[in-house]
Order: sequence, then structure tokens, then C-alpha cells
Amino acid sequence: MEADVAADLSADIPSEVPARASSKFLQPVEGHILSGYGSKPDGSHNDGINIKAAQGAPVKAAENGVVVYAGSELKGSGNLILIRHADRFVTAYAHLDSMDVQRGDVIKRGDILGTV
Repeated sequence: MEADVAADLSADIPSEVPARASSKFLQPVEGHILSGYGSKPDGSHNDGINIKAAQGAPVKAAENGVVVYAGSELKGSGNLILIRHADRFVTAYAHLDSMDVQRGDVIKRGDILGTV
């Protein structure tokens, strides 16, 4: 199932991705950063940031883009939204309580995607 989802990320979505609004991504939710992006002292690597946030807090798009996935089929991610941005970036918003967007939606920086 996971391979099917990954292979299907570009089907049936707009090919035009909105230009980025900024060179820096917006923090998607207010809260304490538990783990930042990059290499860790123990040799592990975090491909994103982990944020501790209050239940029900709104989760916002870090940048303009197109929703390429919104669902719960990928193990270990809970409710997950993936947004494709210009310059080949993709942001992931995992373990959401609710999702307010669907695949193919064009998103602007700061739009609410769902809740923690």
C-alpha cells in the first residue's frame, strides 16, 4: 500500500505549483520544538522538525504549494498531509487530529490544514 501511495503522488493534481512566498518555511504550529532538522549526536537524522503542540491547535501550511496526499494509509504517520512546493520541496504534516484539505488543493502559506 505505501509504495502505491508514493508512486501516485503526482497523479490527478495540478502540475503548476505556486511560487514560494519566502525563502524560509513558516513554523506550521505553535509549540515547543522537540527535535530540529538534521543530524543528531547519536548518529540519527531527523528529516523534519518535531513540535509539541496543544491538542486542537491549528496546523498551518509552511509555504505555498499543492496537496499531493491527505490520508492515513502510511503506517506510523497517522493522519498525514504532504504538500509539494516550488523548488522540489515537500513538507509533511503528520499525526493530525483533523484534516481540512484534500489532494489537489492549492494551498497558500499560512492556510489552516487541520488540527493537532
